[in-house]
Amino acid sequence: PCLLPSLEAGGMPIGELQIGVDTDGRKSPVDAELNEFVKQFKKKRIYLGYSQQDVGKLVGSFYGQDWSQAKKRKKPTIFDTAAKTQLEHFFSLQPKPSAQDIDDYA
Repeated sequence: PCLLPSLEAGGMPIGELQIGVDTDGRKSPVDAELNEFVKQFKKKRIYLGYSQQDVGKLVGSFYGQDWSQAKKRKKPTIFDTAAKTQLEHFFSLQPKPSAQDIDDYA
């Protein structure tokens, strides 16, 4: 079953809906509906076991690009105490070393 609502709301295509704040500074009804949709979509996504990345890849397959907000994280670099001390000393002498200086030191 499709998790997304119809592409029309009140007979108006979604792309033409005015989302935001009205002239009195209040949120528009469409903004409230959109926020509710986002909450419900997130609950359903989690319930079905899909990640943001899964959804991003699927949506991206329709548009030819990855829409995922999830970022792959690198493992943190861990230095032993001696290496950390040497690097701190190196950077205290040269706070902004060139790429060549770093390559030479390595």
